[in-house]
Amino acid sequence: MYMNEYQKWLDSNSLSEAERAELEAIRGDEKEIESRFFAPLEFGTAGLRGIFGPGVNPMNTHFVPWTPQALAPPGPFPVGDAAGRLPG
Repeated sequence: MYMNEYQKWLDSNSLSEAERAELEAIRGDEKEIESRFFAPLEFGTAGLRGIFGPGVNPMNTHFVPWTPQALAPPGPFPVGDAAGRLPG
């Protein structure tokens, strides 16, 4: 599952050159790929904490837009598909 997510990010046009290079540098390192793509970063008692870098588990510019959606109470307006805002 996480390998599919890793490939989805590699195939994305949303990545910066630096992010793409960082992900290319870990190609073949299954343990590092798993650590970045096994599950989305989660809110904890101290809020969001994580290393900064590309992937669904680290904090990054692709993840930050989810934060207001996770904190906002449900309302009459659709929030949208947060997963659709990730690279892919």
